[in-house]
Amino acid sequence: MTILRSSGAKIALIIGTIALILSALSQVLVRSVYLKDSFADRTAGSLQDPGVREFVADRVTDALIGQKPDLVAVRPFVLSAVHGLVGTRPFEGLVRQAAGKVHDVVFSEGVERVVIALPDVGVLVREVLGRASPALAEKIPSTVTQSLATVSEGKISALVVRLLRLGLQLRLQALAVFLLGIFLLGLSIWYSPDRRRGTAHAGVALSIAGGLLLALVPVTRLILGMVVKDPLTAGAAEGLASAYLGATRGWGFTYLGVGLIAAAGGAPLLARFRPLDVLRGIGPRLLTPPVRLLPRLGWALVMLGLGIAVVLNPTVVAAGIAALGGLALAYAGIRELFAMLEQWVASVPALETVARRRGWSAPALASILLVAAAGLVWVLLRKPTAELVAPTVVTICNGSAVLCDRRVDEVVFPAAHNAQSNVDSPDWMFPHHQAGIQTMLRDGVRALAIDIHYGFAGGSRIKTDLAGLSAAKLTEAVGEEAAQIAERIRNTLVGADEGKRDLYFCHGFCELGAYDPRPSFRAIREFMVANPDEVIILIIEDYVTPEDLGRLFEEAELTGLVFQGPAPAQWPTLRELITSNQRLIVFTERGTPGVPWLLPTLGNIQETPYTFKTPEDFSCRPNRGDTTGSLFLINHWLETTPSPKPSNAAIVNAHDVLLARARECQRERKKLPNILMVDFYRTGDLVGVVAELNGAAEGGKTAGRQGGM
Repeated sequence: MTILRSSGAKIALIIGTIALILSALSQVLVRSVYLKDSFADRTAGSLQDPGVREFVADRVTDALIGQKPDLVAVRPFVLSAVHGLVGTRPFEGLVRQAAGKVHDVVFSEGVERVVIALPDVGVLVREVLGRASPALAEKIPSTVTQSLATVSEGKISALVVRLLRLGLQLRLQALAVFLLGIFLLGLSIWYSPDRRRGTAHAGVALSIAGGLLLALVPVTRLILGMVVKDPLTAGAAEGLASAYLGATRGWGFTYLGVGLIAAAGGAPLLARFRPLDVLRGIGPRLLTPPVRLLPRLGWALVMLGLGIAVVLNPTVVAAGIAALGGLALAYAGIRELFAMLEQWVASVPALETVARRRGWSAPALASILLVAAAGLVWVLLRKPTAELVAPTVVTICNGSAVLCDRRVDEVVFPAAHNAQSNVDSPDWMFPHHQAGIQTMLRDGVRALAIDIHYGFAGGSRIKTDLAGLSAAKLTEAVGEEAAQIAERIRNTLVGADEGKRDLYFCHGFCELGAYDPRPSFRAIREFMVANPDEVIILIIEDYVTPEDLGRLFEEAELTGLVFQGPAPAQWPTLRELITSNQRLIVFTERGTPGVPWLLPTLGNIQETPYTFKTPEDFSCRPNRGDTTGSLFLINHWLETTPSPKPSNAAIVNAHDVLLARARECQRERKKLPNILMVDFYRTGDLVGVVAELNGAAEGGKTAGRQGGM
C-alpha cells in the first residue's frame, strides 16, 4: 500500500508540474497573441528592443527606396532618420494599428497569407526629414505600398497560422489546466507517505517549473541567434520573442518563489543540502572530465555547447550563472529561517501538545502552515498575470498633460471659422484666414468649421449646384454684394458640365472660390497620423448627402479615426479617445440621418450669435441649439460681409479681449466654452487664450509652436 501511495504521489507530482508549466504558457499566449489589443500593444512595445528597431528601420528604408530608387544615394541619411523615428509615439501608433489588422486576418478562417505593411510610414518619415532637409523630404512618398513583411506564404508558416487558430479555440482551457496542476500537486502531498517530505518534493518540482519558464526567453533568444542567419532578422526575432513570451518571467518567478519556500520548509530530507557548499565544489567538478567513455563524451559535448553559447551570447550565459547563484543563496537563507522556526516551536510545550492532538509534530505543522502562508503572500505580491509589456502610456493630450483625463466637454478647442476660406487657395475671394487647413493644424487649431457644397467644373471656376438650395440662404451667407459678383461669374460659366457634379469647399457660392476637399482631408489624416495624441473637431455646414460626405472620409482614409458615436450622454476623456484612436469628432449642421458617426450639431452644440458689427455688440445669449447641447461654441468675429478684415481680428483676437469674452460667456452661460471660434486665427492669441482657459498655458504655447510630431 505504501509503495502504491508513493508511486501515485510521484505520478501526480510529475503530471501536475507539467500541467502548471503548460497552463502558464497558455495564459501567456492568450494574453500576448490571442487577445487583439494585447497583441497590438506587445508588437508596438517590441520596438523598444534594439534588434527590432534595427530590423524595422532597415525594412522601412528599403521600402521607401523601392518606391523612389533615386533615394539610394542618400540611404544612410534616410536610414538614420527612420531609425530615430522607430519607437516614437507616432510610429508605435502605426505599428499598433497594423498589428491589429494582422491579428484580424490571422484569426480569420480561410486566410493563409498575411501582409504586414505600414502604409502611412512615409508621412512620418517626411515629417522627420522635413526639419533637417525639406528638399529630401519632398522626395519621400507619403504612402509606402511595399509590404514590410509577409507571413504564411510557405507550408511551415501556414502550419503556424493553423496552430494559432487551434490555440485560440483551446484558450479557455488554460484555467482548467492550471487548477488541475494545483490539484495534482496537492494530491501528491496528500498521498505521500511522509507529507512533509511530499511538500518538499512538490517545492522542488515547482522550482524546476519556475526555472524552465524563466529560462524560456533567454534560451529562445539564444537559439534564434544561432539558427537565423541574417543578423537583422535574428535580432528582430529575438526582440519579438521577448515581447510575446516576456510574461513567462512573471510565472517563472511565482513558481520559483513558492517552490523555494516549500522546498526549504518542507522536509528534513533537504536539511543536509548545503547549496553554498555545492557552489564551492561545482567549479572543480565541472572542469574535470569523467574517466568512463560515455560520460566523457557527454562532458565534451556539454563543454562545446557552453563554449559556443558563451561566445555567441555571453550576456545571457552570465545572467544564467548569476541566476543560479542567486537561487542557491535564496534557498540557503530560507532554509535557515525555517530551521530557526523549528527550534523555537520545539521550545514551546503548548504548541507541541496542540500539534500532537492532530497527529503532527509541532515543527512540522508550523513549517507547513508557514509554507502555505508565505507561498500565498508571494503569489499575491508577484501577480503573475500582470502585463510585463504595458501599452504605451498616453501622457500628453492636445499639447498638455492636464487635459488627458478631462472629458471633451471639459476642454476648450481653438477653432477656425470657415477654415476652408483661406489664402492658400489662390482663386478664393474674401478669405477668412492667412493659411490653409494643414498649417492651421500645425499652428495649434483643433476645431475646424468648413462648408461643403455640390458644384460643376467650369474652367477656371466652379459653378454651384443650386438644386434644392435657397439662393436667399446663400446670399445671407456671403452678402448681397458677393452674391451679385457670384451671379456675374456664374453667367460666364457656360461650359460647365452640369451632368457631372462633385464635392467642393465653398462658402455660399462656389463661384467666389472653390476647391477639391480631398487633399485637405488627406492633410488632416496625415496630421493625425503624425500626431497620435491630438483630438480634433470638425463642424461641417453640409449641402451634400451624408452618403457622399461619408465617401469623402473613406477616400481620405479618415473613417478609421472618426469617433463612431452616437453623441454620448457623457463624453469620453481625451485619453480614452486617443487610446481607442477615435480622435476625429464630426458634426454636421443639417444633421441629416444616414451615417451614424456624422453627429448633428442640434442638440449637441449650443452657441452664441455670430453677426456682430462692433466689439460692443458681442453677446453671450443663446443662439442655434438653445442651451441643450453638451458642447458650448463661442462665435467671436466681426461681421463685415462680404470681406472679413484682418484689422478687426487684430482687435477682437487680442489676448485680453478674447479671454475676457470667453470668461464672460462662461459666467453667463454657466458652462465652459468648448469651441472658441475666430477669423484670422494667426492674428491675436487664440491658441494662448485657449491654453489659459484650459489651465495649461505652457502646454498650449508648445502646441501652437510645434509643426508636426
